[in-house]
Amino acid sequence: MPLRLIALCLPLAACRCDPEARPPTAELPATALSWQAEGGAAGAARSFLARSDGDLLAEIDGGLVHWTEGEGWRTLPAEGLPEGPITGLFDLGEDGVLIWVHGKGGYLADGAGGPATALAAPPVQPLMQTLLNPRGVVVPMDVARGPDGRLWMAAIGGLFASDDGGQSWLTVDLSGTGAFNVLFTAVAVEGDRVQALSQRADSLLPSAYQGLLGGTLFASDDGGQHWQERGQDLDLRYPTDLLLDPAGADCLASLDRGLLCLQGGDWVEQGGPSDPIALARVGDRLLAASASTGPWLLDGEGWSKIADGGPLLGLGPGAALDVDGQLYRLLEGEPEAAETADGTVHVALSFHVNLYHSYRGDTPDEDGYGKDIRVIRRALDWLDAHPEVHADWDIENHFSLDGWLASEAPDIVERIAARVASGQDDVRIMAWNNGAMADSSPEEFAASVQRAQASGLAAFGRLVPGVQPQECMFTADHIGWYRDLEVDWVTLFYSATGFTGPRLDVDLRGAEAFNPVEIRDPADGATMTWVPAWHHADVLDHGGLRGWARQLNQSIDGDSLLLIHFDADGETWEHFDQEIDAVEDLVASGSLSWTTIQSYLDRHPPLARHDWVGDVADGTGDGFQSWAEKDFNHALATRIFNAREAAERADYLAEGDLGVAALLDAALTPRLLALSTTHFGLAAPYLAEDRVASANAFAAEASLMAGEAQDAALALHLDAQPLLPGELRVLNSRPSAGVALVEGDLVVPQARWLGEDGLAIFDEAGTELPLSLGPLRGTGSDWRCPSASACPWKRWRPAVFGGFSTQRGPAPRGVWHPVSSTACPSPPTWACPPPPAPEARPWPPCGPPAPRPWPPAAPAPCKAPSWPCPSATPRCGWRWTAASLLA
Repeated sequence: MPLRLIALCLPLAACRCDPEARPPTAELPATALSWQAEGGAAGAARSFLARSDGDLLAEIDGGLVHWTEGEGWRTLPAEGLPEGPITGLFDLGEDGVLIWVHGKGGYLADGAGGPATALAAPPVQPLMQTLLNPRGVVVPMDVARGPDGRLWMAAIGGLFASDDGGQSWLTVDLSGTGAFNVLFTAVAVEGDRVQALSQRADSLLPSAYQGLLGGTLFASDDGGQHWQERGQDLDLRYPTDLLLDPAGADCLASLDRGLLCLQGGDWVEQGGPSDPIALARVGDRLLAASASTGPWLLDGEGWSKIADGGPLLGLGPGAALDVDGQLYRLLEGEPEAAETADGTVHVALSFHVNLYHSYRGDTPDEDGYGKDIRVIRRALDWLDAHPEVHADWDIENHFSLDGWLASEAPDIVERIAARVASGQDDVRIMAWNNGAMADSSPEEFAASVQRAQASGLAAFGRLVPGVQPQECMFTADHIGWYRDLEVDWVTLFYSATGFTGPRLDVDLRGAEAFNPVEIRDPADGATMTWVPAWHHADVLDHGGLRGWARQLNQSIDGDSLLLIHFDADGETWEHFDQEIDAVEDLVASGSLSWTTIQSYLDRHPPLARHDWVGDVADGTGDGFQSWAEKDFNHALATRIFNAREAAERADYLAEGDLGVAALLDAALTPRLLALSTTHFGLAAPYLAEDRVASANAFAAEASLMAGEAQDAALALHLDAQPLLPGELRVLNSRPSAGVALVEGDLVVPQARWLGEDGLAIFDEAGTELPLSLGPLRGTGSDWRCPSASACPWKRWRPAVFGGFSTQRGPAPRGVWHPVSSTACPSPPTWACPPPPAPEARPWPPCGPPAPRPWPPAAPAPCKAPSWPCPSATPRCGWRWTAASLLA
């Protein structure tokens, strides 16, 4: 069984990568306390730590900053820290601070944040790397210090301990508990009691790993010597923080059940924020940090919170920081009522079907498209078992819908078609060829969309006017292109985890990220609707579907659309019905409903408008690097572009000819198939052998067929318009944005040269156009002459300006009138460093060969070599380079 699912899920479980320390209970006056904003926002924040001494550390605007009472924020030099985002700050008490840098590991610093030194032995989880994810790394989530000085670390990767101030970490042996887990999110110490929380994302684990992760609350009563699993009675899967109480009134935070505290031996929900990520205690008051609605306070009067609070990074006994760098402090003052939104979440499940993979081959088994068929059937089974749930589908047509699904799994097409016919499901297009739409010409773009529409209608009888571009490839031009083809809306990822799209280009705040948004091409004003989409990693990150829905209920007034979209072959779909079962009470209460994208759009206009700039695609760096970084991709793309240019020339030369049109239509199909993103795929470092073979075959076929069309078109053109003696005809086969240089060689007999004034250039109507003529830049290969007084040939660079149309059409024709001349050109210029090694080059082909090494060896130090004209040798004519600037 492939391990890619765990490779995805485990790092993503750590997306709350901004844990906070748990200082001892702080004592503040018994007067009324409330959360208050401290000054203005400081900037984009990533991590936060409230130390036990009252000082604060944070990463704000990419820099490490330190806050103290009376001084505010000041930037630290961060000496010893490597460049990179700081994803974790942890209080080690007397041992200082542990700073975790993304991709670089952990560093120890003093309480003021520096200087820092790398850990001698960072935490490692060999079992995770060998069994689950070979490239998996440990990601700390929480650190606690015991009274004996031992440090405990909860991490994605396991539970660890250190007895040397955090320099080295060893895995804690929990095998005696009978439970296994590596998704630890919190650890707390109180006297001899040590407890740690772990998540159980069973619903997103494939069948092969069901039951692998177990245990929620691991506890030791003897300082960590012996452990038990005590979470059997906890009906939750996504705990986030733990607060131990000397009197036994322990509390824990979770994303799916909110805040729970021990009362009479039972865990009882306490209300408050639905999504607490951190807890602290001040006297008899309980503080909670919400992932969406700011800091909360529970006292004898009930819950209070900051008005209009946003997502928090962390919390201490008297301070909290949100993602915009806004600092909140717990100060004397009357608390504000804990008012929250009361919205309704509409959930749409969307499946992306593409059986043509970059890392798997063309066989109906787990090494090919067999996994797709297995997972899709499983998803259809649980969809049928939950008739209240709807689904959206986008399906690649050529290879998948009309190919392998039709031949190997027609039942899948029939089942989806039946659900569409009943009104339960919708189908939108993707691309006929799972094509690289951002790399397609307008003709190729339109053909892919229209063929996808025809194929989808033939299979399902009905399509909605939406599109999910393959790999989220999308650019501003596509807005108008799609609308011209009757595609009104587009779904693109807005995920905060791997596989995303325009998140770094378009800033959606609050309800905008969960509602349709109008996007506009600022160049031509074209608009369409964009529906932000999320995937399974985001579901995990938000505490499952139940936790996420409750968060949106509490933070967004009115309606919101939670579009969960993912590859249909993703094994994270296999047991997603557990997520459906977990929200039954929300459906019953009316706070959650199931929908399709189009149904929601029919009742909800776009919530905002944003201009669209730049190109987006999911993958490494959220862009096109993933499809452009391999040498193989460059070679393949060059062959595709050559085929495209040959087809454009053929269409121009024989426009309207039915025979050439038929050849071009046939040549378009292999070119579209060669343009599949899968041929340039995300697989690294190599593609599947089947895929490389297919890519080369399609590109070769496209080149061959386009070449045949070009040859046929050229023959027709020359039959209709033969070239005249002395005529050089340049044809412009495409629209141009500006002038372009066109060069070509023409040999003119010396006896017929009539002077430079004899050169004329005319347009198609016969009108002579302005002309300027100048010498070509001198280089060794451009200048050859037999003697200082006579040259048999030379080169010039004529440049034509003015009189051209910007529309596609014939370019001016140049007519050359030869003359005689005996002038020898000036010596060429010489540039340092020295040129490549000498090679033999023949004279022009108008006379007997006289090879001469070129360029001459450069003496040291580099200087311009002498350039004598060689001895006189008869030559048959003059050579010129014709060049014109075509608009």
